[in-house]
Amino acid sequence: MCALLNYFLPEKIPYETLNPEDKKGNWTMAFRVANEEGIEPLLELEDIMAVDVPEPKSLITYLHFVYQHFSEKKQQQPKA
Repeated sequence: MCALLNYFLPEKIPYETLNPEDKKGNWTMAFRVANEEGIEPLLELEDIMAVDVPEPKSLITYLHFVYQHFSEKKQQQPKA
């Protein structure tokens, strides 16, 4: 999630500073940034933290939702 958000918002997700051992901190940052962008949370932090690996279909659905949000946002921007 952080990698995808970093692609679109590198200034808000400093990918090189993320700690792979800090699952909660990374997901908290991702959810915060997504929320600031107006992306509805399809997953909850508690659900992510309750398992070692999130349910794949839910995770892929959420990642697709985030990608689609930014793709649509980019298409709405006037072309130079």
